[in-house]
Amino acid sequence: MHSTAKLDCVVVGYNDIDFTSRLGRLKASRLTSGGFDALHLQSLPYDGKRLPYMEVMNEALRIANRRDADLHIGKIPSLGSWYLCNYLVTNRYSSKVINFFDTQKEEFKQLLLTNPPLAVAITTTFYIDDAPIRNIADFVKTYSPKTKVIVGGPHVYNRFEEIQSNQVREHVLKNMGADIYIHESQGELTLSRILSHLKGEDEATTISCLAKNGKNETNSQATHTTEAPVSTHSLRTIPNIAFYENGKLFTTPRSVESNDMDVYSVDWDLVDPKQFVPTATTRTGRSCAFACAFCRYPVIAGPLNLKSIDVVIRQFDQFERHGVKQVIIIDDTFNVPLNRFKDLCKAIAARRYSFQWYSYLRPANLDEEALDLIAESGCGGCFMGIESGDPNILKGMNKAAKVDQYIKGVQGLNERNVTTFASLIVGFPGESTQTVDNTIAFIEEARPTYWRAGLYFHPKDAPISQESEAHGISGHGYSWSHKTMNWQTGMAEIHRMLRTIEKSVYLPGYNFDLWGLPYLIGMGVSKQQHLAFNRMAQKLLLSEMNGDLSTIAPDLGNLANIFVNTAPE
Repeated sequence: MHSTAKLDCVVVGYNDIDFTSRLGRLKASRLTSGGFDALHLQSLPYDGKRLPYMEVMNEALRIANRRDADLHIGKIPSLGSWYLCNYLVTNRYSSKVINFFDTQKEEFKQLLLTNPPLAVAITTTFYIDDAPIRNIADFVKTYSPKTKVIVGGPHVYNRFEEIQSNQVREHVLKNMGADIYIHESQGELTLSRILSHLKGEDEATTISCLAKNGKNETNSQATHTTEAPVSTHSLRTIPNIAFYENGKLFTTPRSVESNDMDVYSVDWDLVDPKQFVPTATTRTGRSCAFACAFCRYPVIAGPLNLKSIDVVIRQFDQFERHGVKQVIIIDDTFNVPLNRFKDLCKAIAARRYSFQWYSYLRPANLDEEALDLIAESGCGGCFMGIESGDPNILKGMNKAAKVDQYIKGVQGLNERNVTTFASLIVGFPGESTQTVDNTIAFIEEARPTYWRAGLYFHPKDAPISQESEAHGISGHGYSWSHKTMNWQTGMAEIHRMLRTIEKSVYLPGYNFDLWGLPYLIGMGVSKQQHLAFNRMAQKLLLSEMNGDLSTIAPDLGNLANIFVNTAPE
């Protein structure tokens, strides 16, 4: 997928800002927001600083004769980056991916110096602040001042939607340090049009794969034009962007994109297998079929859009040929629609792939046949957005699920040896000590392998905001209150859950949640070792919460013993 010729665009994936710095920035607002406390629970104390769980594991592995241990979830293929690169190459633009900025800085630097691209596109899927974006933008400008920095994705889209004042928006965007900003939930078509402008082309078209016998061929096949040309002689004529002109922010009109998921699915045969073996990522659908009251994603992403099963299986066949051992499916609702999910599981099971797959799953939308098919098709683990074990909170969230359905689904997965992870939210409007008690009772009965409770984050424009007066909601983000709880009480309830829940193991979210499991398995860590590590880490966290521990240094030897038989990277 890469070429040594002049590059049109380098797509940059994840940039992980130093944890200590991130925590330090949040500490200043510790008394007014729950952000600091929420992140603090994702780490353990070590000689005067905080280490996130993956770094704790690295320290333990180094002691266990793994001196080279440098594990990081950011090394998993950045699907958004590879998808964008594939899209650009399909549309005849040259492109390259820097998958994980932290570990590829020297490679990126040499590329900028020796073959400076027209543009660098920064993806923002995992960012909640501007610092990682600015860090990359400054890096690019240092080594290739003429390269245009383009930023798009969820973080930029959310910034546009949250900030209606042009003056404030101008200040906020400038802080990111880019040249051009894409205001579109997809944005790949807009990116290609910007590149056409930078190449001096007067118009841009999009192309897709020719159909053969009613099915799209792989992206390496011949292509044909599918979109009417768009004038690109000026940035002003390209929809969905903002840029600075004579010191002022200029914004072009919106034009919603709907990019074909079959046509632009990544052709992994064109990618160096070292980039996605042993752990690969993919998606089979875009957006979500539900409308939870705390979530804006379906509004941003539009109607649920699904790949055809043939295209999914073609990609899985590619993974199998190249030796992939774990596949992470990032669909928000992989098992919806249920009949399509069953058909896909049957197709996977029929091929008897050697890899296991991991995905988001809604346990309330399963029946016995689906549970059997999940096991037969090689599912290794499921990330379940349970959110609450209280029926009234679920109703208020518009989760379209019942607690007994959750219990049946989780227990059914456990019985089939599928690792289960229950993600919970504490503090949604209506939350109280009693509703948290019900969630604790649910976890103890359902017994998911892992659980985590996150403090409620209140977006100003989430659907529940329309009921702010009825619930007495004030504030936003991690700084909120309503009639039945405030963020301080919410954090106290999470601490209570940690002290109370016994039949499931706490799994932190910061660069370590369920997606870390297939990555770590690929790096030689077994499921049993992963579980044992998290059990011991939870005990250490509880000891710190009780004031009995100030550093985990004396306990690293015990953590290291878990990994004595771990294979080297």
